[in-house]
Amino acid sequence: MRHLKFHQLLSLFFLTTFLFAQNLDVAKRNNADEYFDYISVTNRNHLIKLNGTWQYKRSDALNWESISIPSSYLNEDRITFKRTFSLEKQFKKNQIILHVKGIHNFAVFELNGETIYTYNYNGAEVEIPLDKNLLYFEQENTLEITVDNILNYQNSFPRKYINSQALMYGGITKDIYIEVIPDLFIGNLDYQRKNQQISFEIQSIGLDSLKKLRLEEISIFTDLDDKEIVRIPRTIIGNQLETRKINLDHSANQQIKNLANSAYKIKVFIQLFENKNQLAVFENSVTSFPDFDAEPLRIIAKVEQYPNKMNQADFRDIEIAIEKIRSTGFNAIYFPYDNPHPYFVDLAKRNKLQVFVALPFFSFTEVQLKMPETDIYIKNYIAQTVRNYQLVLHTLYPNETARQLAEKYKLTLLSNNQLVYNGKTIHVIDPVAGQYKSTAGYQTQFSEDYQSKLLTEQIEPEQSFLLFYYSDFYSPMPHIRNKRIGDLLMNQTGLLSFDRSEKKAYKDIKSKLSSDKELAFNPGENIPQEEYSFIILGIISLAIFVIAFRQTVRLSNNLKRAFLHAHGFFSDTRDRRILYMGQTSFLVFILILINGNIFASLIYFHRNNELMNILINYFFSADTSYYLLQTIDTPYSLQILCVILTFALIIVMTACIKFLSFFIGRKVNLKQCATVTTWSAIPLLFLLPLSVGLYNMLAFNLYVTYANYAIIILLAWSLLRWINGARVIIDVSHTSVILLSLLCLAVLLGSLWGSFEYFKNISDYVDYFDYLTNK
Repeated sequence: MRHLKFHQLLSLFFLTTFLFAQNLDVAKRNNADEYFDYISVTNRNHLIKLNGTWQYKRSDALNWESISIPSSYLNEDRITFKRTFSLEKQFKKNQIILHVKGIHNFAVFELNGETIYTYNYNGAEVEIPLDKNLLYFEQENTLEITVDNILNYQNSFPRKYINSQALMYGGITKDIYIEVIPDLFIGNLDYQRKNQQISFEIQSIGLDSLKKLRLEEISIFTDLDDKEIVRIPRTIIGNQLETRKINLDHSANQQIKNLANSAYKIKVFIQLFENKNQLAVFENSVTSFPDFDAEPLRIIAKVEQYPNKMNQADFRDIEIAIEKIRSTGFNAIYFPYDNPHPYFVDLAKRNKLQVFVALPFFSFTEVQLKMPETDIYIKNYIAQTVRNYQLVLHTLYPNETARQLAEKYKLTLLSNNQLVYNGKTIHVIDPVAGQYKSTAGYQTQFSEDYQSKLLTEQIEPEQSFLLFYYSDFYSPMPHIRNKRIGDLLMNQTGLLSFDRSEKKAYKDIKSKLSSDKELAFNPGENIPQEEYSFIILGIISLAIFVIAFRQTVRLSNNLKRAFLHAHGFFSDTRDRRILYMGQTSFLVFILILINGNIFASLIYFHRNNELMNILINYFFSADTSYYLLQTIDTPYSLQILCVILTFALIIVMTACIKFLSFFIGRKVNLKQCATVTTWSAIPLLFLLPLSVGLYNMLAFNLYVTYANYAIIILLAWSLLRWINGARVIIDVSHTSVILLSLLCLAVLLGSLWGSFEYFKNISDYVDYFDYLTNK
């Protein structure tokens, strides 16, 4: 009884420690507030965030369902999204604007049943003034957006990347929010680094004169870590405010002059008073970077941002990506889709990386470039977009019309395999990832060796310029996992091997370009915080086992006896002389932790392997596959799943012995079966040290093949011990145990296969039934 209480205390200690060991940043990852801090609007205005849960309905559906916005989907027809919001009564006199950062591709907006806007900008952000006569105050308003992802060629342009399937991804793919602009506000904050001048504007609706007002301003200069350097207060009154555009000159301040070669922040706090009444308040900050001599464009990292991944505002992942990009030798970033995450651009600037962003209307043919709508489209997009990066005009082939448009709007021109930048034409090398053909492997022409040979032949070391796309950053797995609404459209490019661990072609190119730099981008170079849960679980398992082994004499004696004298141990179990269920339960607990952690480490490290994706999608339905792939991408969720599955395996093997006894006629109870199954697996305790550091060994390429052999040998040894234990307690030959076990396995696999096939197709049956009933 005392030992049982001890094991219960150990179990409680493990569960408590495991919960506290999880990553505390998980809640923050799903917090959209952090992302809104980087939206390019001043915080003078009131923002009503519309991100989150919306209702959606297909054109042929009767009921509304829930979906998270922003997101993307694959569908054939129009889908209507619906969301309610409320406005305070005090906003009646204010200007109210709906901001949509991105929709694909065509949309109709309705407010409280009235059509207010038709969108055909193919992903470009848009601002829609809302008519206050259509709005309800102090009660709910209904916003409906009907989105069609099929391109309308009369109003739009073809995509840059043509999907081989008939479906195109679409939806409300970026942030959506309402901005309430007060009658009197301060905005358009700007800072001219060259002359240390801060400027902003006072804008008013219905206020003719500002002479009676008083403006109090504080400029705070800090370093990038927000450590204050200097604070400068100002008071402005009378006629100075009548210009409505205020310029504050700080060039005389010596402390600011000393920052000429440093990056710093300027925080501005402004209050506008009439006598003692505060009329408006404004607070914002600007980050200023010193001018640096741009390095020749040599290697550009192509970063593909997918809406539902980036909108989680996982800032640490962005920081890791920038570290990898810079340390690997890239000196610029290219985003093939518009509106990159503002934090990505901010960090790139800090690291002296040039940023290029493609216009969202995708590749043009020369005929389309000559259309008058094209010129209007580019002009409108540039006018609507606030940015601090270089826009790229991507065309299918070099032509004079594209060159003229690029010159007219000061765009960087990317045509096929040529980039026109600063008057120079740069050769573009855009490697294609290995394209999957069958489970036997990749097509020969897309192999690592072939890519390496092809690219190294194209590169001339003495060449001044080279553009090289490398898009392993934020590229998810290569297949479309699910064609249901809300799921990702998967795409993968980059120079990666079959299991995404080797980068042979990239290493060859890197060594040819700059032999003095060591390749810094290795798998697992930066381990996200949550991946330390593999280490934590291993240490907890080891600690619990060592404490119990040293303090419980019977446990240590039984382990030695079961290990060295297995036949006698199983004979005592058969005769019911040894049935320590407390010790057996403890061993089960330790074994499922060890093996669950090892299996989780292996699965997590190889989670992006193409075969993993194929197997999951083959055996499970689309929805189940999607959630499984999401689960194996989260370490602690995967650990819990593997621990549960390991426990289920022990139960199945225990039940198998009980099932075998029915054929023999010998009565064997479940306690005996559980004892044999558990104690036959004690060789797996040798994997305790490996479970602590297995993931790190894999991540840092320290893993040796002998570890695989050790795991396989110990598993095989445990299986043989289990067969021997089953033979002893039911008193039959080894051959009988093996044959009956194979029979049980065949029955189990057949049942599972039937279940997989059933659940894989049941959704199709239900859909077909709905189709028949609604026909």
